Parts: sequence; C-alpha cells; structure tokens
Amino acid sequence: MSRIFTFRTQRLARPGPAVAILLALGCLVLTAVVSIAACASDESSRSSWGSESTVAVGGVAPGASHDAAYYEAEMESTVVGLALINRPLAEANVPLDDPRMAAVYGLRARVQVLMAARALSLRDMVVADSAVEQAHVLLARAVATAKGEEADLLARAKDRLDDAPEPSDDGPAAAGMLDAVIDSLAPLVPSSG
Repeated sequence: MSRIFTFRTQRLARPGPAVAILLALGCLVLTAVVSIAACASDESSRSSWGSESTVAVGGVAPGASHDAAYYEAEMESTVVGLALINRPLAEANVPLDDPRMAAVYGLRARVQVLMAARALSLRDMVVADSAVEQAHVLLARAVATAKGEEADLLARAKDRLDDAPEPSDDGPAAAGMLDAVIDSLAPLVPSSG
C-alpha cells in the first residue's frame, strides 16, 4: 500500500509536459486578464514611476528594453524547451531533488522572470512583483538541486535576481536586471529541432 501511494504522489508532484504547457498558457491568460482589468479600472493606479499603470499597445515602458510581444515569444520558446526536458525526466520517474531537475526549475524560473518583465513593459506592478517572488523561490530550488557548470550558471542568475530591486520600487532598474537574468538563463533552453 505504501509503495502504491508513494508512486502516485510522486507522479502527481511532477507534472508532465502537457501540464507545464497548460500552466504557462494559463499564466499568460491570467496576465492578460489582469492587464485588461487594470485598463478598464476607473481609478488611475500610479506606480513609483508616477505615470499610468499601463502602456498603449505597442509601447514600451521606460527602462524596458523590449515590448510585451518579445517576452511572450520568449515565454513560448522557454515553455517548449521545458516540455522537451521535463518529459523524459517524468517518464523516468526522476526524484524532485535529482540534479537533472535543476534545469526544469531554472526554466520555470525563466518563465516567471519573463512574465515579470512582460508585466513591467505593461507597467503592471502587481503581476511583476508576484512573478519575481516566484522566480526567487524557483531559482533557490534550482541552485540547491544543481551540480557542476549548471550550478554555476543558476547561481549567477540567482545572484542577479537577488540584486534586482522590486519592480514596484524601481521599475526601470528592475527591467534591466530582469533582462540580465533572462539572458543568463537562456543557455538552459534546448532547441526544439
């Protein structure tokens, strides 16, 4: 009985690639809904930048180096890469603390940092702060799990994220730091071909 229960809980604890893709797409939809709701609000919410909380479609917030579409495309490629890595690990029933899972945690963190950067480009500080908080948790787990060169790469990304200000405190500075974290985690994304 204990063996069956353990197998089932391990299987549930590690979502398959379809679940990972659906989760990322769900996050994108949630971000879009929150952004639309913020635009429709009667109150003009102000950030520490002292301007509207959203930007016109196609605009880039001050300090952001890319528009929302760039971050969405990067999220998509990261989620596809995550599925490529996660599938064989899930099929092999790899334990969650196995060093091979570090790339999975690192890519999940990259998705969160991309979500934060996208939210910053739209001046949505609530989503940006929340995504950065999740990225901190995921990168800490990735660093704790990783070994070798991958551990060094993840530790550098974690240090960059730790040095970044909260998006709601200093959006332009956070945007630059988030882009640096995104770039430092890019080597984890496998090619789909």
